Amino acid sequence: ADSSVFPRVTNGNLNAPSIMTGEKASDHILGRTPLAPSNQEPWINPRWQVADR
Repeated sequence: ADSSVFPRVTNGNLNAPSIMTGEKASDHILGRTPLAPSNQEPWINPRWQVADR
């Protein structure tokens, strides 16, 4: 699998999404059970206005 399966052209680097797509396809081919979905909230630095510069 490669980035040609993506429904839209992205503006960012395609390396990580392409690797993830290949890993997902190989797991599907090998019959591995997918991971359970995670409903965790993303962490946001409370000092993002001054620390993420």
